[in-house]
Amino acid sequence: MRSVIIIIAYLAVDINVEANPTVYTEYGKVMGLYVDNARIFFGVPYSAPPVGEHRWKPPRPPAKWSPSVFNATRDPFACPQKCHLPPHTCPNKTSEDCLTLTVFTPLTSTPASKAPVMVFFHGGSFRQGSGYSLLQDGRYIANHTDTIVVFVNYRLACFFTLVTSQQTRNCAKSPPQKAPTAIDTSSKLNRLRRDMADFNLLAAYLITPKDAHQSEYTAAHEMRLQYISGFDGYEGLGVVTTDKALLWTLEKYRERAEELVDCNWEIFTPGSENYIEPENWLYENMETSSRIGADMTYLTFAEHERFVNAFQGELIISKIPGLIDDLWNSDGNRPPRPTGTLMSVSTQYTGASWLSKVNTIRDKMSEKNVGAMVLTDLVDISWVFNLRGADTPYNPLFFAYAIIKQDTVNLYVDGGRIDGTGIPVCTGSEDKSSCVTTNFYTGFMSDLAQLAAVGYGDLWMEESASYAVIDSVKDFNAGFITEISPIKQIRSRKNVREQESIQNVQIRDSVAVCAFMQWLENEMKSGNNPTELSAMGKLKYFREKSENYRGDSIPPISAYGSHAATIDHTPTIYNDMTINTTGLYLFDSGAQYIDGATDMSRTLHFGTPSKNETDAYTTVLRALIRLAVTVFPKGMYGGELDFLTRTPLWKAGMTYPHATGHGLGAFVAHEDPIRLEKRNGISSVDEIPIQTNMYISNDIGLQHGELKTKPRGLPLDEYTIADKMKEAGYSTHLVGKWHCGFYSKFHLPHNRGFDTFFGFLNSHEDHYNHTKGGLPDLRRNDVCVTDKYFGNFSTMMYANEGMAIINAHDRNKPMFLLMSFSAAHQPLQVPSLYEKQYESTVYDTDRKTFAGMVSCVDEAIANITETLENRGMLTNSVIVFTTGEYLYWRMSRDRISYILDAFNTLF
Repeated sequence: MRSVIIIIAYLAVDINVEANPTVYTEYGKVMGLYVDNARIFFGVPYSAPPVGEHRWKPPRPPAKWSPSVFNATRDPFACPQKCHLPPHTCPNKTSEDCLTLTVFTPLTSTPASKAPVMVFFHGGSFRQGSGYSLLQDGRYIANHTDTIVVFVNYRLACFFTLVTSQQTRNCAKSPPQKAPTAIDTSSKLNRLRRDMADFNLLAAYLITPKDAHQSEYTAAHEMRLQYISGFDGYEGLGVVTTDKALLWTLEKYRERAEELVDCNWEIFTPGSENYIEPENWLYENMETSSRIGADMTYLTFAEHERFVNAFQGELIISKIPGLIDDLWNSDGNRPPRPTGTLMSVSTQYTGASWLSKVNTIRDKMSEKNVGAMVLTDLVDISWVFNLRGADTPYNPLFFAYAIIKQDTVNLYVDGGRIDGTGIPVCTGSEDKSSCVTTNFYTGFMSDLAQLAAVGYGDLWMEESASYAVIDSVKDFNAGFITEISPIKQIRSRKNVREQESIQNVQIRDSVAVCAFMQWLENEMKSGNNPTELSAMGKLKYFREKSENYRGDSIPPISAYGSHAATIDHTPTIYNDMTINTTGLYLFDSGAQYIDGATDMSRTLHFGTPSKNETDAYTTVLRALIRLAVTVFPKGMYGGELDFLTRTPLWKAGMTYPHATGHGLGAFVAHEDPIRLEKRNGISSVDEIPIQTNMYISNDIGLQHGELKTKPRGLPLDEYTIADKMKEAGYSTHLVGKWHCGFYSKFHLPHNRGFDTFFGFLNSHEDHYNHTKGGLPDLRRNDVCVTDKYFGNFSTMMYANEGMAIINAHDRNKPMFLLMSFSAAHQPLQVPSLYEKQYESTVYDTDRKTFAGMVSCVDEAIANITETLENRGMLTNSVIVFTTGEYLYWRMSRDRISYILDAFNTLF
């Protein structure tokens, strides 16, 4: 955090050389003291004492002390955070009640003076520093520049009182402020509402993030909710009315929704204030007889029934297909539906042929006296036919439907996709019970309706099937049952070959993970700290060496520090963070192999964990042990195990907003219906009891509460001076140091008001090779150009850039140019010719180099000023000089030596 110097006001002071100086304020008189070259007022309160019940609340105005006189002649208390300055310069007295100002005024000022005021906020990375130190002496500046100097004492670390808003949307502002990562949905919503009006004045329209098969991960072609709202989560529901847009999603996706959804949308998550289920919101807010539209292909039968029951006959839910598809297709940018070839999996891994599985299903059908089994779940279809595809992310599935009868098997998949898989395709009049009749994917609905029409017998479908599927049967009054599929019960208990395959896959994957962790530890020890992205890539590299590897099985999480506190964080080039020794590093990922899938996570620390982190880690371990040693009776459901597992965390006031565990499939990382989770307080109707030969993960952890922090960077809803200059018609340019955050591309200078940027993003750089910690950090806008300027001394290089901007500027337009020189910041480097002028006067080597750096900056400023004059721009320019508060110092056994580049020494 760099210092801020702002010209803000003036102060009138009575002069009485025979008495202490006195200032009149709205709170009463303030008495200071005279020193050799200034007046000083110590510890003037700008807030009421922030203690007791006000300890963590915003500051309040101080109480008036009039008619008394406030004595500002005594040393004030400093704030209690760590000073982090040379030891003998730190204040001796600290107190929570420390929100005060120290003011230096010129001896020459009078009540009529209109002196500028320089206000200094010390830095300290939001956790350290002091506003009252021997270094913060404003006497010289005050008396030699006729400037009033103010030092602000404020609290940091656990008593932080300098607060800015969060880096998310703020819909309460006027105008509403969306997060920069959110898209503007106004146009799409207006078009959708016009289409809703065309369908007999629909009052609301429902949009789900799912495909027709309710897949866990949705193909890009099927992301309808993301298209209309911007939200890319796989769980949720959108409701668009004639004047509102509402999004429901899980609590763990709240932050993600805040980042991606603009202020057209209101967000609901369980546990949030005034939460209400979507069906209840519609019932309470829609007029009687209002029509609620939905594409029933993407709404499950169970979901449809939930809405119907909640509406109590007062609202009408209508089948309105294709509204989102029509909008999306008309945009011309919708991704195509995947149609790649399929791969068969050997019985060496599956333990059973497709036909033996079909015959087992037929036996289950006979027990229930049903004529056909209708398959809509892509995991079920892939398991039955021993086929794998790549239509959905992370899971090796393919878009298809299937209908199994006692005498036929129909597979609805786009033509030619099963060619070469070894699946026997029926071609003529042969016995069709042991071959597969193929049909186009789009022909499924009509064939199902025909099957229902001819009265083939009861049909077995699941409640998780789309309402469109079940409704096509109901239209013909055909009998059907919606119990959980026997396929799920069979595949959740692994056969001997599947068990062997899963165990072999776990061993191979563990070897890759161990190799990765060894590499990571070695990199950290050598100082070559990887980033989240590079670490994620290296883990993939080790896995790629494993036999039968096919890709990721879940969205990979590689998260350090504050990112590790965000559920499902996946790093990108815009938010990539370097792994360090001061925080936790979490990686949570899995791999797809031909013979199985994995899903694992580890939490690592390469330094000394804080007590908070250690306590949380230990509490999670207790929960893990509780689950591992639990003995439970036959017939117990996952929800009960979830309850038992959370008990140690609940005792510590902790929890986590997701399931404790899930089933691990033979080829999918997340296998329903096995879940260690309570759903709405009871076990789900589609669950089955925990049984032998089931493989279940444990996902116990803490992502919220005690361990949660925010990424650093200037908050995105704060304005920069460049923003305001640009609004006023100025061209805006930044040359040199940024250091206001690069958490995402939206934090970069050219997205914070600057037309152009040439410089570095970090706190400092090597002045010749333009790197920090060995990593390149010289950029032109968002392009790294370190190699191009390697060897150029930074001060001269930045001065040349500034002069080039001035020479190219249109003098008919105003310009704002911020020259943010990296000198005289460490490292101490300068061309030798600047040091030579101090050879006979400065004998300390470091001090001589530092003096040369300052002289080089002086020359650069002179050159820039001369360029302004040569262009005829100087007389109409305002030049403001500021500096940071950095202090370079070194300690040896016998002395402390200072190379002062604190702000007051430069003025």
